[in-house]
Amino acid sequence: MTFHFAAVLPDLGIGILSDSVVSYRRGDGSWSRLEHKPKTFIVSSNAAVACAGSQALCMAVVNRIAAKLSRDATFCEIAPSIQQAYQEVAEERDADEVEFLLAARTQRKQQKLKLIKYSMKRTGKGLKRQERSDQHHFTAGLSLPALTNELCEVLTMNYPRAGSISERIGRQLCAQSDAIKSPKSFGISICFGAFMPVVKDYAEANDLSDTVGSPWTILVMPEDGPIDFQSTEMYDGSQSLQPYDI
Repeated sequence: MTFHFAAVLPDLGIGILSDSVVSYRRGDGSWSRLEHKPKTFIVSSNAAVACAGSQALCMAVVNRIAAKLSRDATFCEIAPSIQQAYQEVAEERDADEVEFLLAARTQRKQQKLKLIKYSMKRTGKGLKRQERSDQHHFTAGLSLPALTNELCEVLTMNYPRAGSISERIGRQLCAQSDAIKSPKSFGISICFGAFMPVVKDYAEANDLSDTVGSPWTILVMPEDGPIDFQSTEMYDGSQSLQPYDI
């Protein structure tokens, strides 16, 4: 299983924090950790997809989506392709529990961004698309309301600071570092980097270490630059890595 937390940060962009634990459920309902795999993927220069649930089904859907898209596909092209790809793969492999998050630019030239969620219908014959203009964050994978509320509190506290820091020194840091792709991507990474110790502590306190854990990936989709994965290390040793390093 997994846990994704994605949010739209006004005037900055979109971020997605993803864990990397791949596990399976035992007969008694407990979970066992198998390995680590990345679960968030850049599918075009304007979009990324995060998936949770059945690993085989998720990867088959993501691969099929990416194979059919143009390099600069935007939201209106990608959103229906997720539904189509899932239906095709589920028919071949049988439906299984999955959820997807789509973060995408709505236009190629203007940096308007959109975040939506897909979850499996009870019939298994398609995906239910969830989107609300007033909703700024989505989770996928494990339903952990207490953790989600805690992350929202951390985000509320850090967002003004991140925006202020980005305005003051974002351009300077971007010019001096290959890791920081744009001034606003730096602000997003500040907010999402702060989530890692929160999720780590929550997983340990609630005996979830076999289902949610590091290393993390932090995807940033800034309004002023390219989509990128941020690598960072927190004071407690928790790290976000590039997907190919997991």
